[in-house]
Amino acid sequence: MNSSKRNFRISGLCLLAAVWLGATGCQSFSASETKSLTSVTITSRSMADVQAAVTKVFTAHMFDNVLNQENQFTFTRAGTSADQMAYSSMTFNRPITVKVVVTTQPQGADTIIVGCNAWIIESENDPVFQEIHPVHAFGKRPYDDLLQEVKTQLGE
Repeated sequence: MNSSKRNFRISGLCLLAAVWLGATGCQSFSASETKSLTSVTITSRSMADVQAAVTKVFTAHMFDNVLNQENQFTFTRAGTSADQMAYSSMTFNRPITVKVVVTTQPQGADTIIVGCNAWIIESENDPVFQEIHPVHAFGKRPYDDLLQEVKTQLGE
């Protein structure tokens, strides 16, 4: 095969790949809002006990309980120096806020799933420079630990 035909085929394949990635690539990386970064299962405890343990654990770790809705709790805290290094610009010293949403979902008669999602927010009160970074699987360990502590609080 001569080089011009081979170059044409390679160009065509690259164009096809670019169109396919443009149409579907972003969708494969966006997580569903209903999925949790991490979760634990609690059995044989009341919803009130589970929710009280969630609030106790998160507030003990310097989170402020800013919003309670039915079966959903929103906590925030100021970012640590590690958060600042990982997510903030080195040029601009923008404040970092950690936001965590914890859900408690009944599953059957005596099982509750406690799920957690987290975000790092730069310049939370500045609509021009605000940036929101979801915490992904590689950064979920602290939230795993918090939910395990909830289980421990409940004697599980």
